[in-house]
Amino acid sequence: MIELAVVVLCLLANALIAGAEMAFVAVSRPSLRELVRQGQKKAEVLLRLRERPERTLAVMQIGITLVGALAGAVGGAGAEEQLSPLFEKLGVSESTADTLAIGVVVIPLTYFTVVIGELIPKTLALRHSLAVGMAAAPWLSFFDRVLGPLVTIFEVHEALPGTPAFHGDTERAPGGGAGCDSRTRAALQPTPPVCDESRRP
Repeated sequence: MIELAVVVLCLLANALIAGAEMAFVAVSRPSLRELVRQGQKKAEVLLRLRERPERTLAVMQIGITLVGALAGAVGGAGAEEQLSPLFEKLGVSESTADTLAIGVVVIPLTYFTVVIGELIPKTLALRHSLAVGMAAAPWLSFFDRVLGPLVTIFEVHEALPGTPAFHGDTERAPGGGAGCDSRTRAALQPTPPVCDESRRP
């Protein structure tokens, strides 16, 4: 039961981080600046984080990676301990029983991670980016400070000659910070106005 509780908590943490990540990318800076002028402290925190988006996104990616690794490790260990003996009683070998036990846990865990931990929170965050971003701002700022030194280590490692970029297929951010995915960078850029051709004389 302890293993199941840990996996569920990791799944919920993954959902929170994934939703915050989508809201962070989708929320508009003009809306945040307007709320800052109105004295909204959370908007001020979120706008400050948006000034260095690659670093904040790196912090969230570290969080998602950690909770995913923890869920997989705990789930796999619990599967071998609880389910392997049941399969062995059916007459299969120990190695086969371990494989079946891990599969019984990993397959549904993958499904729930994708649906509950990624798709649902990201969809909700995309529809309500400002509200979700404001709600996530305090703990994003907290983890930005806690995990900031680790991100700095990655940035230094990335700067070494011949070292692949920290975020995979990336561009280096202005100022030498860790890069971010080109699609994420495009989402963080302001959208240019669209000219209506039908109104031209």
